[in-house]
Parts: sequence; C-alpha cells; structure tokens
Amino acid sequence: MKDFSEKLKKRLKELSMTQSELCDRIGMTRQGLNKAIENNSLQVTTVEAICKVLQVNAGYFIEIEVKQSGAIMRMLEEANSEVQRWKMRAFELEEKLSVGNFLTLSRSVRPFFCLHY
Repeated sequence: MKDFSEKLKKRLKELSMTQSELCDRIGMTRQGLNKAIENNSLQVTTVEAICKVLQVNAGYFIEIEVKQSGAIMRMLEEANSEVQRWKMRAFELEEKLSVGNFLTLSRSVRPFFCLHY
C-alpha cells in the first residue's frame, strides 16, 4: 500500500495535520495504522473514517484505470443511440400533441425513462 501511504502523507500535509492527529480522530494508534498500511490490512471502516477526516472520497486513494475495449465502446455507442432515439420520440410526441416546448415535455418524460440529455 505504498501509494496509499504516499497519498495519505500528501493529504495530511495539505491539511497541515499530523498522522497522530488523524489517528486520534479515527480512534487508532499511530503504530496500529502504520502496521495496517504495511500489511495491506486496512479495514473498510478505517478507510472510510480516514476519508471523512481528510475530506476526500475513497477514490482519492484508489486509482482504477479503465481501458475502453471494443466491447465497452460498442456499449457506450449503443447507449448513446438509445438516448437519441428517446429524444426523437419525445420530439415527435411534442409535435403530435402540440405540447409546445421540447424542454417541458422532456422534463415530464425523463422521470419515466431516466434520460438525461
């Protein structure tokens, strides 16, 4: 958990906080925290407490790089196409019903289809 340790030190420095102060606030000893980090045995609740004190989300400590494969790209394209189809359906419905304003119609349709444009 070398990256975790480095990011922890960086964030503590940004907040002008010592590791001892952090440990006091999360209810751990400094030695216990260091041992957990060294052994890759941090509890989820401990990480949550650290994040709360340091005012960051867990993503700050965990970097996950998602490489977009062909399958992911196709899924994103299909999802985008489906959104466009629903927008066109809403537009056609607006014309058919003379609703008058696509934005007004889309607001009433969105809760049913969870669409965001």
